[in-house]
Amino acid sequence: DNVFVNVVASVQYRALAEKASDAFYKLSNTRSQIQAYVFDVIRASVPKLDLDATFEQKNDIAKAVEEELEKAMSHYGYEIVQTLIVDIEPDEHVKRAMNEINAGMMCASFGIIVYFSHLTMYPSIYLTSVI
Repeated sequence: DNVFVNVVASVQYRALAEKASDAFYKLSNTRSQIQAYVFDVIRASVPKLDLDATFEQKNDIAKAVEEELEKAMSHYGYEIVQTLIVDIEPDEHVKRAMNEINAGMMCASFGIIVYFSHLTMYPSIYLTSVI
C-alpha cells in the first residue's frame, strides 16, 4: 500500500544458566543487539505486505522475528522466551483517511437501516412506489 507503519514488538529473553559466561562476556549490550535483529526482520518482512495483510499476519511476523532471534542469540547464551507484535500503527494521514472511509460507510449503512425500518412500518407505500 506504500504507507508508513510503526510496529511495536515485545521480546522476552533470558540468559541460559549453562551458558552464563557466554551471556556475560560475548555481548556488551544485549538489548541493542536484540533490537537490531528485530528491526532487521521487521524491515525485511513488513514492506512485502499490504496494510491489511500486515495486520492479518502479525503472528507470522512475530514468529519470524522469534526464529531469527533464537538462531542468533543462542550463540551468545540467551534463550528467546516469547516475541509479540504488540501494535501496528499506520501513519497519522492513513489513519485519518481510514476513519473517513469508515465514517462514510457507517452513514451509508445507517441510511439503509432507516429505509428498511420505514419499509417495515409502511410497506404499502413503498411497495406501490416500487411497482
